[in-house]
Amino acid sequence: MVRTKKTGITLPIYVSRHPQAFVFVPEESGKTNALKNARLADICVATSAAPTYLPAHFFTTKDPNGTSTRNFDLVDGAIAANNPALLAISEIRNQIRMHTGEFAGVEPTEKKASVDIATPQNLQRLKEIGSELLKKTESRVNMDTGKYEEIEGGRTNEAALARFAQFLSDEKKYRQTN
Repeated sequence: MVRTKKTGITLPIYVSRHPQAFVFVPEESGKTNALKNARLADICVATSAAPTYLPAHFFTTKDPNGTSTRNFDLVDGAIAANNPALLAISEIRNQIRMHTGEFAGVEPTEKKASVDIATPQNLQRLKEIGSELLKKTESRVNMDTGKYEEIEGGRTNEAALARFAQFLSDEKKYRQTN
């Protein structure tokens, strides 16, 4: 069961019948809502159920009295939350703000950090980097070495993007007429 976990885990799941994300959090499960106290095995199967490859995972939870149940029909959480680190940070911020979980005694800070340094020099350098990348030959990752390798006889990134944009445009026109 999720509530018996000793360490903090945050598992994103996507509810396949309704467009919403669902997150199982040990501090929350079973304490505020007993119906969220699912078996960890069910949650792991659900968060691994990548659509088109695996079917949605269906399971039911019961409250301790057995009077109420909740059905779950879930798929891979990456559909809604594809960045686990950001999800964990968000959960920690919520625990700090709500004074719950492992961070109940931590006081929130009002400081805001930013890595956005949009100076004219930085924007010009970004433009130069983009232009250089467009001129380079298409490349792929070599799965053995993990390094990018140019595609022999490949076109430039600019030509590849133009071709892809044309493909998307043609696909949109096709879908609008059919």
